[in-house]
This record gives sequence, structure tokens and C-alpha cells, in this order.
Amino acid sequence: MEAVQLNANRWEAVRWAAVSTGYNSEFLAAKEKIMECQKSLEFTNKGLQLKPNDHVLLYIKGRALFLFCGLNSLEKRAMVSVFKTTGNEPPPSINRALSIFLQAYSIEPKYIPNLLYLGHCLISLGDKVIRNTLVRATIFTLSSFPLICCLANPH
Repeated sequence: MEAVQLNANRWEAVRWAAVSTGYNSEFLAAKEKIMECQKSLEFTNKGLQLKPNDHVLLYIKGRALFLFCGLNSLEKRAMVSVFKTTGNEPPPSINRALSIFLQAYSIEPKYIPNLLYLGHCLISLGDKVIRNTLVRATIFTLSSFPLICCLANPH
């Protein structure tokens, strides 16, 4: 975050601030998690202003929206109040997350974390045909990385 404070218009610094705050949020209690995700979304939106077609930033934004959808009712109420007090966009939906993951996919179709969350969205929405196609695409992508295949299939 210090790099962003030193130069808020440096795309790389903003990108990694978004990534680090997004992943850090997974290890926090509910209220802190929501606030950290909010920071991540602010960095993500700033990064997307600087570089609109960055697949990693799009993935981070979609992931945050998707994870918000899985919050319990108390966490969702807290999240809504955070969004209302900061004036940001309305509560997320799986369809909004899916559209962002699809945008990232159109830029970089072999980005495995994005493929994983595309699958999560499709499973959540019950689209089995597209989900199965995505699973095959992911397996094909993983086969491009022999070490990962050896670790995943030890025989």
C-alpha cells in the first residue's frame, strides 16, 4: 500500500495493492473482511481506470463480488451498510461477477484462477453444459503445465 501512496497513478502498484488486500480479506473477521474487500475494490477500480483491460484486476473484482454473494445474512447487512456509507455500487450478484469473469476470460482465456471462478459462477447458476465445457477447457489448460499435472495425478 505504501507504493500506492508514493505514486497513486502507477498501475503496477495499484494492481498489487488490489491483489494483496483481496487475498488478505480471506483471513479476517466479518467486519474487517468487508472493509478489506472494499479497499481491494477501490484499488481494483483505480487500476481499471489506469488499465481497463487488465485480466488480473477484472478477476479480482469478479472474485470480490462472487465472495460477497456467499456471505451470511449478518455479513450481507454489514456489507450493504458499507456500500451505502461509501457511496459505491449496489450489492453484488453472481450474474455481475460472471460478466466480469467473462470479460477477463475474453482478454486471457488461460488464466487459471479466473477459470476456477467462472466455474463457481456457472455451478451456482446451474448451467451444467457450459460448466462441463469449462471443466474440459481447464483440464486442457492444466495439461500445458506438466509439473501441475504430475502433482494433480501422481500415477
